[in-house]
Amino acid sequence: MGWATKPRGRGIMNRHDNRRRGFTLAEVLVTLAFLAILIPVVTQALSLCSRSAVIAERTALAQELGENQLQQIVQEKQWNSSDKKGDFGEAWPGFSWEMIQESSSLNSMMELTMKVIFEVQGQSHSIQISTLVSNTTT
Repeated sequence: MGWATKPRGRGIMNRHDNRRRGFTLAEVLVTLAFLAILIPVVTQALSLCSRSAVIAERTALAQELGENQLQQIVQEKQWNSSDKKGDFGEAWPGFSWEMIQESSSLNSMMELTMKVIFEVQGQSHSIQISTLVSNTTT
């Protein structure tokens, strides 16, 4: 039996099969360029998601702190006092408040707006909560 009659099974490789065993330099360079673009984009997206989560958490906390402070001011009828700004003490560092007092279109009512200010990664954020109170002295 000669060379032509031998079966070509898996164990025998011809000379064309030997060429495509690994990646070419061009394929490796294209993959590295793709990763060089992809990694910073993914990192930035993860950072943005993390920052958004922190903002959402602090906004919810600011909402709760502001509602409590405004409720206390209304219950104690302190909206005419000199304290229109403050913070929430050592328990809540980084959160401060301002109260804005405006006359309502209804003569006997006054609008109180509590603004809670907080920072996330060096940027200032705020929320506002408003309520109406009676302006009459009863």
